[in-house]
Order: sequence, then C-alpha cells, then structure tokens
Amino acid sequence: MENNSNFQVDPMGVAFAKAMEIFTYIGLAAMLIPGILYLIGLRPFTDVHTVAAHWGEPASQFWEHVNNMTIHGYSWFMTNLGYMDMLCIGGVAILALVPLVSIFAALMKAKGPYKGLLFLLLLEFAFAIVKPLILGGAGE
Repeated sequence: MENNSNFQVDPMGVAFAKAMEIFTYIGLAAMLIPGILYLIGLRPFTDVHTVAAHWGEPASQFWEHVNNMTIHGYSWFMTNLGYMDMLCIGGVAILALVPLVSIFAALMKAKGPYKGLLFLLLLEFAFAIVKPLILGGAGE
C-alpha cells in the first residue's frame, strides 16, 4: 500500500481537532480521578449501593430517591461540588462542552462563509446549554 502524504488539512480543521483532543483528555481526567476517589469512599455524596439500585431511573427520580432532593437547572450540581461524585459529574460537564470549545477554536481560524456558519452553530449550542436556566427543567 502506497503512503501518499500530499494532502493538506485546513487550519480550521486542525484547530477543531486539537481542541477536541485536549479538552477530551481534560474531561476524562476530571471525571476519572474523582470517580476513583469516590469508589474508594473518599467524601461521597451518595452511597454507591444506593446509586446502583436506582441507576436506571430518570434523573429527577434518581436524585429524589438517592438523596431526597429535587433538581432544577444546574444549581443542585453547583452547590454540591465538594463531594467526589459531584466532581465526576463536573468531568461529564466538561466533556459535554468539548464540541462548543472545538467549534470556537475552529471559528478563530475560519475564513469566508465558514465564519458565519460556525458562529450560528456556536449560538445554537450555547442556547442549548442555557436553555434549562431560561425555560426550567433539567436532567430528563
């Protein structure tokens, strides 16, 4: 098989891929490190066995059964960041933002009509993030 390396990747694509790679590693580390600490029992918010018993439920029912709490927007998560299992969710949140960061990185390198398209995509993604804060509801 012949190796043909005579191709060129657009700087916009390189920026997107590099941001995707870096922030995915950050998100995985932010999820795995506190996850391991949670599993060994360091400062848990929820008992592992209780979590396992209610894992298949919708998020609102899960948190009600596990910690007797009602969730609204993002505040329930942000007010409990001192616990290892909440920090695991922080890693998941970082992973959820990886496409947003990657689109922004690509936008900085984009030219022509790609700038407008990426800007619209960025706005749509940002609205999806803040929608629970504006319209209420979360975790379903």
